[in-house]
Amino acid sequence: VGTSDGSCLVKIGRTTCLAAVNLELGVPELESPNQGTLEVTVELPPMCSSETRPGRHNEEAAYFTGRVRDMLTDGKVVDLRSLSIEPAKHCWKVFVDVYVLDHDGSILDAALLAANGALRDCVLPVVSIDERGDVEVLYGQAVSGLSAEGDADEIPKSKKVKPGEKTVGLHRQKRLVPASTPLSCTCALYKNTILVDPSHEEEKLSETSVTVCVDELGKIVGVFKPGGRNEASETVLANCVA
Repeated sequence: VGTSDGSCLVKIGRTTCLAAVNLELGVPELESPNQGTLEVTVELPPMCSSETRPGRHNEEAAYFTGRVRDMLTDGKVVDLRSLSIEPAKHCWKVFVDVYVLDHDGSILDAALLAANGALRDCVLPVVSIDERGDVEVLYGQAVSGLSAEGDADEIPKSKKVKPGEKTVGLHRQKRLVPASTPLSCTCALYKNTILVDPSHEEEKLSETSVTVCVDELGKIVGVFKPGGRNEASETVLANCVA
């Protein structure tokens, strides 16, 4: 997505999710002055499924938004301290928007994978802080000519930096490298049978479903069950985790 700071398209079977990351300058929260923020939104537009109606509150979208946010936060995907520009004054606010283009089951798995990919594709632009404490983004988008390890001296002064202008602080461009990459797997229970990566039709027929999220080390980040006609026993949960 050319208008975003990072994007990723994921297809699992027919399920298709597009994630876009957008950056905004903001003020840190009072309780975390040396950190930025991460916001997540999952949207199910009417085109993704015949069951989605325009203008109506979508409970599925609210559920997916909360779970993807939980997995990214609990999995510590983004070090929020790396989003700080100047403690208690300026920081980056990262907005992750996931659009479900085709809803054919296992939305959480595809949405989380798309969000991970979009965050890995994101690059924090170069910013300067003048003597008045104002922040200026020197590049509206990431600059291909400056590597993540490049020195601030490599920045061409023709890029909005006026000759003779004093710069108090200059934060160079750097890639937003996730600290971990949690992945999830959804299982549906149907007549004592566990279906891995169920389709939308299989999810509607199933008695319940369970989504297990783990990081790259195999550590469990979260286990989610969005309701259903039956409860998931400890044996079923153990089998899903296994």
